[in-house]
Amino acid sequence: MRRLDEETDFISYLRHLRELLPRTLVFIVANNTPWGEHFTAKHSQILRESLGLHADLCGKFRMAYIAVIERGVLLVEQMPGTREDFLRIMLKNNGGGVEYTVVSGGFETKTYRNTAIVEYGGRNLALNRRGLNFVVLDADSHELIDSCAVDTYIAEFICYREDYAAKFFGAYRRSHPDVTLIGMNLPAMPTVNNSANEMFFRENGGLRMGDFLANIDRLIKSGRFVLADFYSSVEEIKEVLDQPKSYTDAYGRRSFFDVRGNHVNIVGGMRVTHYQPAAPERAVYIIGPCHIFGVTASDETTIASFLQKRINGADKNIIVHNCGYYLMDNMVAPLVDEFKILNSLPIKAGDIAVIVTSNGRCGEPFCDLSTAAERPHDYGETFFCVDHYTPAGYHLIADKLFDYLEANDFFPHDGSSAPDLPVVGNTGHLDEDKLQALVAYKNKLKSLYATIKPIIGAAVMNCNPFTLGHRYLVEEALARCDRLIIFVVEEDKSVFSFADRFGLVRQGTADLPNVTVIGSGQFIISTSTFTEYFNKEKLQDVTIDPSLDLTIFAREIAPCMDISVRFVGEEPFDKVTRQYNDSMRTILRTYGIKVTELPRLEIDGVPISASRVRELSAAKDWAALKKLVPKTTFDYLREKYRT
Repeated sequence: MRRLDEETDFISYLRHLRELLPRTLVFIVANNTPWGEHFTAKHSQILRESLGLHADLCGKFRMAYIAVIERGVLLVEQMPGTREDFLRIMLKNNGGGVEYTVVSGGFETKTYRNTAIVEYGGRNLALNRRGLNFVVLDADSHELIDSCAVDTYIAEFICYREDYAAKFFGAYRRSHPDVTLIGMNLPAMPTVNNSANEMFFRENGGLRMGDFLANIDRLIKSGRFVLADFYSSVEEIKEVLDQPKSYTDAYGRRSFFDVRGNHVNIVGGMRVTHYQPAAPERAVYIIGPCHIFGVTASDETTIASFLQKRINGADKNIIVHNCGYYLMDNMVAPLVDEFKILNSLPIKAGDIAVIVTSNGRCGEPFCDLSTAAERPHDYGETFFCVDHYTPAGYHLIADKLFDYLEANDFFPHDGSSAPDLPVVGNTGHLDEDKLQALVAYKNKLKSLYATIKPIIGAAVMNCNPFTLGHRYLVEEALARCDRLIIFVVEEDKSVFSFADRFGLVRQGTADLPNVTVIGSGQFIISTSTFTEYFNKEKLQDVTIDPSLDLTIFAREIAPCMDISVRFVGEEPFDKVTRQYNDSMRTILRTYGIKVTELPRLEIDGVPISASRVRELSAAKDWAALKKLVPKTTFDYLREKYRT
């Protein structure tokens, strides 16, 4: 039978714990909230029936909560009257008179905010994580049987324990020996020499986002609103404090919907990072909660952007990616979500992943920034509230992270993407020297292949119908790669059928060497991956999110054909296609695929467009049409519209 501390599923945990009730002392303490929308009436019923509780936790959002059960008898069950109230009790267990102090604080309490404490012998036995914290002791010996936390705010009811992170980090490092995985914590507010702004936070018990948003005008007038030093209007401040909406993508990880704004832009599910190089050799991924995303920051003042700027200044061709997320908006718990993000990234040999965690939970290497904000320093006001930073704070964090990476020699890399090739197959009776010589020769061939490896390019075209503009883009792309794959949009939602469009592309490129024309299938610009494409006329002023389409192309399609560059034409007219192209640059670059934008062919100073060709065809203006399309397309259109 599994031990209690081996149970990871919440329901299984409750059933197992019920069997142990006669000989245990159980504490259940809420941190932040005992309930989230995924915690159903069924969950609450099972919790009550398993442990003999009375309170129905459904709907008890952001409340404190404490329950104590000794040998199956419910000794204490308390919930305060409001979200602002905390709970603090002291008790002795019946068996040995041992004293325990138990504290619970919700998200909106000012004293003991986000707190779950079960203190015994001067030590907190609770994990103090969001949700319900369980501490289970032997009722006779008082030895700890288990301490875990279940985040009731999320869909994954995982019994999280201290060793969860260590196990994950260890497994990831073993499976990615050529990737540097670094843990990092974030600075705490200075303990001494506090500024007036920092003292204001402390004296008010820790102001939160909602407090600021509800009182912006008053706080600005009082001089107590530090973001007023970074932005010129209330509208700008509201933009950088607004929580972006997210969704679960096809790979099970949280992604943000795309956002276009003056200060906050999200493309392909990730916050935009400034100053990124066009053709990076390696990557740094920074993974963590809203501090990494950059709440309070404009795009150019996030940790990722500040770090990218420092790396560029050191002449290192490394790209930085902002993999920040939000704890709210139904996002999964810290570390659980970070692990999902980490596992979804296209990390390759030589890359660096920095993941925000608590000290000691990830092993070495670990970047400890807990005291980095202690004064004196030259960054000005670094804290927006007790647990969020200003853009100046992000600048400080980025500088300290860069210094850590440089001081510990994490930037140098030999450029290799794989270890030496092993000898495979029957080598006969070669002695050890000959075997080593064979390995060396194979590595020489591998290096030679790297210098002559063909560049495979791709272009996705609807070709409704195929024009001289399309032909020009194909020729320009061919001049930049060794072979070009043209994916013709297969969805039959255009004026011309897929069969006709596909035929026109093949006929119009038949004389060009090293061109392959193929249908796009269900996964490249289709109703399954990018529905908005087929309703572009009505969505010109709407922010679209093509991340699924582009991610599938980068992760699933391109590797099948070793596609390393995707070509796209400039888009002067269509706003939806222009957004698609912008997203393409961000997402494909993350996966090491270069995006090359080519100028469109102009006739009489006007770019050729398929829509103009359709207009001329319907008007039977054959003279004007002849200037815009190849002969094969012209013959097809004249035959189609001759009656």
